[in-house]
Parts: sequence; structure tokens; C-alpha cells
Amino acid sequence: MSIVQENRLWISPEEYLEGEKQATLKHEYVEGRVFAMAGANANHDLIAGNIYGLLWQQLHGRKCRVFSSDMKVKIPPTLPNCELTYYYPDVQVACKPENEFDEYFREYPAVIFEVLSPSTSSTDEREKRAAYLRIDSLEHYCIVAQEKMEVTVYRRAGRNWEIMRWTQPGDVVILGAIDCELTLGQIYERVTWKRASGTAA
Repeated sequence: MSIVQENRLWISPEEYLEGEKQATLKHEYVEGRVFAMAGANANHDLIAGNIYGLLWQQLHGRKCRVFSSDMKVKIPPTLPNCELTYYYPDVQVACKPENEFDEYFREYPAVIFEVLSPSTSSTDEREKRAAYLRIDSLEHYCIVAQEKMEVTVYRRAGRNWEIMRWTQPGDVVILGAIDCELTLGQIYERVTWKRASGTAA
């Protein structure tokens, strides 16, 4: 989703969380500042919905739970004196029971998916990536292109991260931490790209 405005007035995390319970628009919270978010287009919604549905089917009856973009994730601060950050990932999977006490955010996600939009690609690939990779429980951060078939996954490898990229319909994204697999053909099912001339690809 796109960031459409910024409120530069500092508010506390508690004020933000309480405000989100009554807000008509979703907002992300970055170290004291609140950013409103715009809605997604059809392809973005299809891709995120495909990922959610595929993971829901594979995780049904198991410990891990999949959440859509209505569930926030809590990001630890960069420094002791900094505020927390809350984002709305497009899809996330949480497995640890410790985060079940709160209805409105997950604190220990194992997998996060962000579907790129033209207005958010730099944020998702830089700012959000750096934030998500600070989460101790995270095992896979998946960046899904919207305007072409491409999925990039950051997979935890000890203290480091391995980067993998797939571009073909038959390629399989393996999420070993939650024992799930998704092909790119499944992720991009029913998605239509437009050529520069305006004709369907």
C-alpha cells in the first residue's frame, strides 16, 4: 500500500495503537510519526490474496497462523531511546504463542511478505527490509514484485541473511521455517500485466 501523507506531530506508541482501533484509514507508525496509507490496486490485492490463501491452506490445523494486511507487526527500536515502529505487512506468519496476548499486532513473526508498488518499492526494499531483519524471530522476508514475475527472499542463515530470487512460473519459493512452498505460478495466478502500449501482456 502507498503512503499518502505524514503527520509530523510526535505521538506515543500507546496513543497510536489506541487511535488505530477507531481509525477509518490504516496508519503505520515509525518512531513517533504516523503515516497514512492508501488502498491497493487490483494486481496488488490479487497477489497478496493468493499468498494468504496458499499459506492458509498449508498452515490449516498447525501451530503457525497467517495474517493479512489488517494485522500490524511490532518492530524493535534501533536504539534504546528510540520509539517502536509498527508496520502493516501484506502477509505475515506468526508461530510463537508469546505474541497471542495482543489482538492488534504480532511481535514474533516468522515470515513476512511485502508486495511492491511503484510508490513503495524503495521503502519496502530498504527501510522496511532493515526494520524487519531486526526482528529476532523472523526467518524469511519475501519481497514480491507487482509489475513483473519476481520474488526475492531474505532467508536467515545464522547471523547473516541469504538472498534468493525467482522469476519463472515453475520456480518454488521454499519457506523452510514454516514448512510451506509456493510456486510463482500460484503467487501470480490471475494477475494481468499491461504492455507500454496498453494491451494486455
